[in-house]
Amino acid sequence: MEKTDPEFVGDGDSCPFCNYFNTPMALDTCEHFYGFVWDGQFDASRKLTNLEDLWKNSIEYIEDKNIHKSLISNKSLNDFEKKITRYTNSDSLFTDLLTNALDANSGEGWSTDGMLSGSGYNVYIAEAQKIDKAESFLKDLLNQKLVGKFNG
Repeated sequence: MEKTDPEFVGDGDSCPFCNYFNTPMALDTCEHFYGFVWDGQFDASRKLTNLEDLWKNSIEYIEDKNIHKSLISNKSLNDFEKKITRYTNSDSLFTDLLTNALDANSGEGWSTDGMLSGSGYNVYIAEAQKIDKAESFLKDLLNQKLVGKFNG
């Protein structure tokens, strides 16, 4: 059975943007694929490694400097930067940032049976430039280029 056949069933799901059937375990994914959640654990693709590292470091930095509230309420940050900041704290998951700030979408999901049974879904992002913008903002934050924005 071909992957494009509507009756094709495999370990994966279809991209909500291009309808490509993504099977991450076979490393067969479209350009919108950025990871998957399996049994509650997020496994990010390599395309998100830099963003995830910057996000973790930013959480440490923001909490160490105690600037989270002043960043969120700051009028000089644009809406996108405020969204990023809102999900850059120890109470947020990386998937919160992806879903709420980068507009990630979930696939319809799939499950497996047997000894290694489980369930999951893929995570898709339509606009890769949002990842670049988020990385740039977090780099500026960590490099203290936003110092003037901390005081509201």
